[in-house]
Amino acid sequence: MEQLKRLPPSRQDLHAYLDGELSPAQSAQIDRWLGAHPEQRRELLELRLRESRLRSALLLARERPFPETDALKRQVDKKQTLWSYIRSHKFLTAGVVLVVLSLLIRVAADYLL
Repeated sequence: MEQLKRLPPSRQDLHAYLDGELSPAQSAQIDRWLGAHPEQRRELLELRLRESRLRSALLLARERPFPETDALKRQVDKKQTLWSYIRSHKFLTAGVVLVVLSLLIRVAADYLL
């Protein structure tokens, strides 16, 4: 049976204990140590509760997409749609650009004269 190398257990040992990664002998050794140290037992129980809540929140987030994600996806789709429209109507886009440039040149010429 493999025993822990030192007591008090390290943080890594305590996390392995919470995750069920220790051998039965090592877990029993930490159980005995926690029985003699109620303050550390309380801290470990709080850590277990936080981990459980975090895992639950992550599972919930995986099942249900965030509304912000959907809104961002719509914005990206909208930009891609606009860009694809411009690319597919090259002559129309070029005509609009020429009209705008000619208006700007005319305004600049009237201003300078």
